[in-house]
Amino acid sequence: MTDRPDFKKGDPVQHKTKKLYEARFEKWSKSGKRIGVRHNYVWPYGAGYAIDYFDPKNIVRDTP
Repeated sequence: MTDRPDFKKGDPVQHKTKKLYEARFEKWSKSGKRIGVRHNYVWPYGAGYAIDYFDPKNIVRDTP
């Protein structure tokens, strides 16, 4: 068993120190060492989404 956090695609997540808008878990990287997070990078001017990869220890579930 691995100690990877258990996220499902579309789960709301947040970075511990960076402010990501409309951030959702997308997928694990091919190597399995990074978490892909889909977020709106042009907020508040419109909707432009990108997937950025972060270290799993910096990503937490977002509680509304």
